Amino acid sequence: MNPSETTQNVTTHATTQKAYLGITGYKTAEEVAHTVEQFSTVPMAYTAMVGVNSPWHKLQSFVVGDSNNAEVEKISCVTRSVRETAPWMIPMLHYYAPSDNLFADTICRIADTTTMRAVQLNVAWPRLSEVAKLRREGITTTFQLASDMIATPDLSTRISEYAPFVDYALLDMSSGKGVSFDESQSEDLLQMLHSSLPNVQLGIAGGLDASCVFDRVSALRARTGLELCVDAQKRLASNGSLDLDKVRSYIVEARRLWETK
Repeated sequence: MNPSETTQNVTTHATTQKAYLGITGYKTAEEVAHTVEQFSTVPMAYTAMVGVNSPWHKLQSFVVGDSNNAEVEKISCVTRSVRETAPWMIPMLHYYAPSDNLFADTICRIADTTTMRAVQLNVAWPRLSEVAKLRREGITTTFQLASDMIATPDLSTRISEYAPFVDYALLDMSSGKGVSFDESQSEDLLQMLHSSLPNVQLGIAGGLDASCVFDRVSALRARTGLELCVDAQKRLASNGSLDLDKVRSYIVEARRLWETK
């Protein structure tokens, strides 16, 4: 790929993105409403991210013109609920696809249809030309570093290629499976991410819930000197859906990362 083609009409930017307290796995307006209730005031030091999972193959009928695609209806429902009740939150599509997937046009069309203008690319080494398209369209983009990517030769150099195009970078060695992160390994990888993506807001995920989010992330912040976003999913779910009691407890503890002096 010609680098000049990838970066054409794309401006390198210094991030102005706030760190986020993230929860992923939303499907309904009721889940969003419950989450909004946990914030008595709009936080100033951070924001909240409301994540909606969607694998590429469930969006194929939408790509070919089906206006009643169930995945897009779910995305639209969650996004509309956020916009109407808590516009300060970030509704974010978590898009799962193989590395050769041409995702940009699909994501941009979803953005036009649902007004969800943020995406996390759960794609191992997404094509730079596709990520650049998202930048040109003003889509807030999160790069995910997962366990199947860290053995890549010249890892830091490879990651730095995404610097002009992404707003967030999430270290998730669990890949959404709820496995706790190793602090020492995570410290090294986060420092490497910070060096490769100096203007990008970093985050951590993996095995987080109310029992550990404050202690584990506080310790990692102290070790790295970085403000970190957090995201949780697997340990906040029961029977395939968000457990609202677990969500409530998690938010109480995660908020302390910013609100405890």
